[in-house]
Amino acid sequence: METKELMSPEEENRLKELEAIIKEDLKGFIRVGMALKEIKKTRLYRGKYNDWKDYLKTEWDLGRRIADYQIEAYSVVKNIEEKWYNCATFKNQTNDNQEIILPINEAQTRPLTLLPPAQQITAWEQVIKRTEGKVTALEVSKVVEEFLAKKHTKESELIKKQVNMSAGISDDFSEAFSIIIDVIDKHRAAGWKNLKRKKAIALVAAIMDHLK
Repeated sequence: METKELMSPEEENRLKELEAIIKEDLKGFIRVGMALKEIKKTRLYRGKYNDWKDYLKTEWDLGRRIADYQIEAYSVVKNIEEKWYNCATFKNQTNDNQEIILPINEAQTRPLTLLPPAQQITAWEQVIKRTEGKVTALEVSKVVEEFLAKKHTKESELIKKQVNMSAGISDDFSEAFSIIIDVIDKHRAAGWKNLKRKKAIALVAAIMDHLK
C-alpha cells in the first residue's frame, strides 16, 4: 500500500472547507468549480489519495473531464465577473440595481471555453445584447461559432497569402491549394457533416508529404 503524503493542519482544514462547498452545491457549477480548482492546484487530495483521478471518482463519482468542465466554467465566470464593472454595456439596463448578468449553468459557459479570455468577454457582451439578458446555451454557441469562423477565415486567408508569396510555387499549384482550403472551410462551416475533420487533416498531410 502506497504511503499518502502528510498535510499541515491548515491544509486539512482548507480541504474540509472546500469539500463542504462541493457537498452543499454539487449540482451547481461556480462554487464547485472554484473548490475543485483549488483542491487540484494545491493537491489537497494528497493526504488521502495519490491521484487526482482517484480522488474525483471515489469522493464525488466524477470523471476527470467532467471536473475539468466545472473548473473551466468557474474560470469563465470569474473572467466575465472581473471585467464586468469596467464595461457599462454589460449592465442589465432593465434592472435598477445594475446586477451582473453571468452564466447560470455550465452549459452556457462551455462554448466560451473555446475562446481566449479577452474574446470570452466580447462574445458574452454580444450574447447579452442579442438576448436582452435572457441568455440561452444555444445563443452562446452561435456567437462563439461566429467568432471561431472569423478566426478560421483569417487563418485560411493567411495560408493562401503565404502560399502565393512563396518562391518557386507555380500559379497552378497556388490556385489548386486555394481551392482545397476553400473546400475544407465549407465543410467546417457545415459542421463536418459530409467530410470528417480527420479526413480533412489527412488530406492536408498527404499534400505535405507530396511536397516533401
